[in-house]
Amino acid sequence: PGLESFLERTCSVRVIVDHPLMREFLTDTFNENTALTEVDIKVMLPKQTCLSVKIERNYRTNQVMDILLQTLQIPTRFYQHFGLFETVECNFDRILLPDECPFQVYVANFSTASATCLTLKPFVFSKKLVEILISADLKIKDLMFYQAVRDVDLGKVKASSSIGKLKYLEDADKKLEYLKVVTELPGYNCIAFPHCLSSVRHDGYVIPTLTYSALDFVACSSTGEPENATVSLDWCLFMQQFLQEDGSIVIVFKNK
Repeated sequence: PGLESFLERTCSVRVIVDHPLMREFLTDTFNENTALTEVDIKVMLPKQTCLSVKIERNYRTNQVMDILLQTLQIPTRFYQHFGLFETVECNFDRILLPDECPFQVYVANFSTASATCLTLKPFVFSKKLVEILISADLKIKDLMFYQAVRDVDLGKVKASSSIGKLKYLEDADKKLEYLKVVTELPGYNCIAFPHCLSSVRHDGYVIPTLTYSALDFVACSSTGEPENATVSLDWCLFMQQFLQEDGSIVIVFKNK
């Protein structure tokens, strides 16, 4: 364990940890006759505090999520409404796939600059479902509240018109009232991807944004500064999507 701990810290240097042999050593899958090694993993919570849990090093996302949510005493029927995310470039949070190995992601991004690259967040788009969740369980209401506060602070929720009221409700610990206000603001429960080139704008730059009702393409500069133009495609017109060899994504919508 001491050697493995030393190597995990040493291998925070990306060039070393990305070597296939080193990656295989750190995330080795043990055979049935070998006891699995427990490791500590830190996950950032919406309140911006770290939760440290012990897991088997080759546990998949779903297994780690079960441990995290059980530790937080979240009812099992609500597990599907949460996700484990990796913070990547541009402060974008990428949701981990069910068969990914969170410990492998955790080690590959180990840095003294931040406590962890992994974040637990609600993964909900429907405002109606938000209302159901926050009324069903106090612990979920707390997680939803602190995530909303975080999204407002980061500018993901456009709260300039209500920032004074939100600040008052936050300071007064009026969580339910805060959530009622923030759920009506632009950007709440939306996912804005890093800006990229798109044929929607004739190979100009856009910020793809997922909302409950539509896929929006917000025009922006080459540095990602939003501009005053948006193309919105309603999900009811969605047909299919597929990944091309060059890494680009084609999304097909029906004509109205």
